[in-house]
Amino acid sequence: MIMLDSTDPGAYPADAQVVARYIDGHEGLWTPADETRLAKCQVVTFSVLGSTEALVQDTEAKDQTPATASRAALGRVNSRLPAAIYCNESTFPALVSAMRNDGLSFRSAADWPAPGAYYGAADPTGSPHATVAWCPVEPVFVQYLWTPALDYSWVNGTFPSLLKPVPDTTTIEEDPRMILTEAVDANGDVHQVILTDQGVRPYSQPGTGSTLSTVIPSTIGKQPPIVFADVLKLNGGVSPF
Repeated sequence: MIMLDSTDPGAYPADAQVVARYIDGHEGLWTPADETRLAKCQVVTFSVLGSTEALVQDTEAKDQTPATASRAALGRVNSRLPAAIYCNESTFPALVSAMRNDGLSFRSAADWPAPGAYYGAADPTGSPHATVAWCPVEPVFVQYLWTPALDYSWVNGTFPSLLKPVPDTTTIEEDPRMILTEAVDANGDVHQVILTDQGVRPYSQPGTGSTLSTVIPSTIGKQPPIVFADVLKLNGGVSPF
């Protein structure tokens, strides 16, 4: 799959599979007309200023520093969300150092969309490729081609699937790429839930015969349940229970 990246949303074709959307900074902001024309595209949000609302932190000379990007990623990880950081090879050592100071390390693209920090690589060789020599884990995307109007990234097969809308009650059969975890309701009771960047949704146990561990990533037993205050934050103040 190819992700297109441009500071001019007018450069995106309406039938693009995945497009980058900058949510801050002085370039690339979308108009209502852009939103309408690109409504069928899968959108990946980028920040150049360290907003935790964005899925990807853009770390370039004219944008945020590695330290700012790392802190933004940490904010998402602390909310049990995935975060990707984009940079080139020359910036990578400084980024790794900043992440180490924040207690972060990169997860492999195969783990997406489990909560954690992931890498998006700038490596404009001109040909699509999934890995880069300087990163020990597979990136979620590799930007392989720069042109005056558009940049092109090869997107790992697991990314950015969690951006898909999910129904209020989701079964594994409806979408096997969500994260199964646990959350606490207002009364202190623990529930199995599905976590996406759309928020927390109730989990419906599938019929007998399904093998849970083979069809959906699970964090049950690996981390404490999501507390109710964080559930409300992830759901825009609305309880899913």
